[in-house]
Amino acid sequence: MSIPTRYSLITPDEITGAIRIDRKNSTCDMQGWYIQKEENTYIFVILKGIHGVRTDIPAIRKYYISSGEALFTIDSKEYIAGVGSIVEIPAHSTYDLHSVGDEPVIYFVDVGMKLDLDWIRSI
Repeated sequence: MSIPTRYSLITPDEITGAIRIDRKNSTCDMQGWYIQKEENTYIFVILKGIHGVRTDIPAIRKYYISSGEALFTIDSKEYIAGVGSIVEIPAHSTYDLHSVGDEPVIYFVDVGMKLDLDWIRSI
């Protein structure tokens, strides 16, 4: 029996560990664990505050809310997502999200494409 591994992608062939990248500024306190695969990035996130607007993302993104609540704005429409919600962001949309209330929102993201982690560190 193997020892459980946190913040990893486990497949029958391998265990891929995560790279932690945090972002903290006047509107955002975010901890992110990024798992890179050949064609995709997966992220486990703890967010308090505002994520930041993303525009014209070339892939569908899927967010799974595991704790707290998030307010998503997708192409100017607002949606509240709570525990157990899956939010799908269509390709080429403009979207943002932020935590609701005093507690952080905890979520998992299937990014739908491989991210440049150097770019993530720069924002």
